[in-house]
Amino acid sequence: MAALLERKLKRPLAALIALVGVIVLLLLALGVLLPLLARQAAGLMETLPEAFDRLRALAESIAAKIQKLIPGVSLPKLD
Repeated sequence: MAALLERKLKRPLAALIALVGVIVLLLLALGVLLPLLARQAAGLMETLPEAFDRLRALAESIAAKIQKLIPGVSLPKLD
């Protein structure tokens, strides 16, 4: 981009315009992506407790099956 601008402008000005253009594009990308990431994070925070509850129930179920199969085994409690 700077090379194209150099044909019409002096090198420092062309480089500055190219740099400003890149910064503007990055800021626009962040403006689009940050709200999306914020929504995704909020959704994750809402569903995470339920996911942990299901994981705990699954672990307890597996522990109960192991204790049934191997009567003398001692497994730690999930609190």
